[in-house]
Amino acid sequence: MNDNAFICKRLGAGHTPMQRSPYPGELGQTIQQYYSLEAWQLWLEQQTQLINEHRLNPLDPKDRHMIEQAMRAFFS
Repeated sequence: MNDNAFICKRLGAGHTPMQRSPYPGELGQTIQQYYSLEAWQLWLEQQTQLINEHRLNPLDPKDRHMIEQAMRAFFS
């Protein structure tokens, strides 16, 4: 893929495409295909804030589900 032709669905043109999926499964593939590395970094910042504010444990399946739902909302 030509870097100049990549258009991030969140940030627009001129951003860095991801070289590999940042998350497992179909969701990760979709994020890689349509969103930039910079958009992923924005998500990581928001995820950290979410985890801290709600005192989530990413190893707990219930908390992990909440984090993934927030990720889906961020990237929709």
